[in-house]
Amino acid sequence: MVLSIRKAEESDTEIIGSIFAVARQFMARTGNPTQWGNSSPDMNLVAGDIRRKESYVIESDGKIVATFAMVKGRDPHYSAIDNGEHYLTLHRVATDGSIKGLMPLIFQWADMHSPILRIDTHAANAPMLNRIEEAGFVFDGIVTMDDGSPRRAFHRRKQFDFPASDIINRLKSMQDSDQRKVLMRFFKTGTGEYGEGDEFLGLKVPQTRALVKEIRGEVSDDEIERVLESRYHEVRLCGFLLMVEEMKRAKLHPERRREIAELYLRHGRRANNWDLVDLSAPYIVGEYLLDVEADRSVLYRLAASDNLWEQRIAIVSTMMLIRHGQMDDTLRIAALYLTHGHDLIHKATGWMLREVGKRDRAALVAFLEAHYAEMPRTALRYAIERFPADERSSWMRRR
Repeated sequence: MVLSIRKAEESDTEIIGSIFAVARQFMARTGNPTQWGNSSPDMNLVAGDIRRKESYVIESDGKIVATFAMVKGRDPHYSAIDNGEHYLTLHRVATDGSIKGLMPLIFQWADMHSPILRIDTHAANAPMLNRIEEAGFVFDGIVTMDDGSPRRAFHRRKQFDFPASDIINRLKSMQDSDQRKVLMRFFKTGTGEYGEGDEFLGLKVPQTRALVKEIRGEVSDDEIERVLESRYHEVRLCGFLLMVEEMKRAKLHPERRREIAELYLRHGRRANNWDLVDLSAPYIVGEYLLDVEADRSVLYRLAASDNLWEQRIAIVSTMMLIRHGQMDDTLRIAALYLTHGHDLIHKATGWMLREVGKRDRAALVAFLEAHYAEMPRTALRYAIERFPADERSSWMRRR
């Protein structure tokens, strides 16, 4: 099952009306026969929502299963309780009943558009009241609709509770001097090595991931940027992993996915070791490039960069494309890297070619036939790693 959210179109009006009919029947069965009565919401309101691009539908495998309006700006019905703030209001929320648990998805999606959400419902609408309270909304009071009927009104304010300074201090509190020495050797931080000058706290990745799991969704983009400016390797890793989590949350929101990818690319050079790239690039840049409207020319800009880590981002990001059966960009960039001079690019290129071979062996073999003579030995060795031993030996002898 693949769920997606999009803006409603005029052609969706009939389906939206049928979903409202199902919702009215559900309300009546659950003790709330008067909120929408026999004919609400007024379809003229829906037409206005669509014209203003404030009406949305949720699709499951291409079939519309739910609808809602998300209205920007101050709602006149809330004037007595909104303190003059700007916010988003959810109205006319309804599902066809075929999929359970859509309200948290709607709330999460709306969160990405505004730090303050408002919603109201009838006092007799127990199922909706339960969903609202479970989601952490705060009761504000009673508001009156145009027809004079009362509604219970709620708001939820997105709290960004974790500043960069707290994140850095949490990670520093776990530092281990012995492990620091091990990591500095492993990641080649000596003079003239690829990780020269990188500083470590001495943390293991699961320690950083545990903090990310605890605070994900509660760190603003501005604070993530501050985290990425840290001189400590593990702190920067934390920032990149927080962005991975933001990308997961933005699965149904292409605009937000673009924002996260652009944020990552602005700070790509802070991913200045292979683990920082490999744990982030496929799940941020690669995920974003799966969107229909994403511009893949960014991969070739990165590949042409004079920065080793941006070059690695270019090839490793294609992992997500490969997993979706899209091999062309990987093969083109691999061809661009045939004469690259750095072992870390050879390894990454061979790795991605091996991933191609897992899904399309013929495509990998065709690439090897065309380029084996000029491929760096490391790239070739990585690319054929899953071949039978005798076949691996044959390819290496040809090289």
